[in-house]
Amino acid sequence: MSISLSIFLYVCVYAFVFRAVIVVEIVVLVLIVGLLVVLVVVVVVVVVVEVAVVVIVVVVLIVVVVVVVVVVLVNIYVHNFRRCRGKFVKAMRGV
Repeated sequence: MSISLSIFLYVCVYAFVFRAVIVVEIVVLVLIVGLLVVLVVVVVVVVVVEVAVVVIVVVVLIVVVVVVVVVVLVNIYVHNFRRCRGKFVKAMRGV
């Protein structure tokens, strides 16, 4: 009787430990998967923020280049207009 009782206790303890190990493994797997999901979300957010920053910087640079080009062209136009007007006025006075 004591042998069968000890076998029964051994089987019960083994089953309990086996179930506890399975539960611990499941919890660890859930934690690992959760950490991987958090890592993926963080990486995606960082990449999206970096892309947004790059797009903003590129747009600002394009706007600055366009403004500089427009200012230079307006200055050239104004300078040429004044020079041509001066020549026209001198030509008209000479006539």
